[in-house]
Amino acid sequence: MVRLHVKRGGESQFLLEAPGSSRLAELAPLAARIHNGRLKVQRLCSGTAGGRPSRGDACQCPAVVCW
Repeated sequence: MVRLHVKRGGESQFLLEAPGSSRLAELAPLAARIHNGRLKVQRLCSGTAGGRPSRGDACQCPAVVCW
């Protein structure tokens, strides 16, 4: 098992655990899907992807998102 520390611009994004036998060609698209999913969740929570929450509604986004 290996852990890949995914960073963007020097800022930590997430850790990705994978079997040591995994090929980079398999892991790169997986890391991209996870990163894009995290961005989508952030947009949904901020109310910029579609409708905004109603007045007084609070976003109930989890602190950790598992894919």
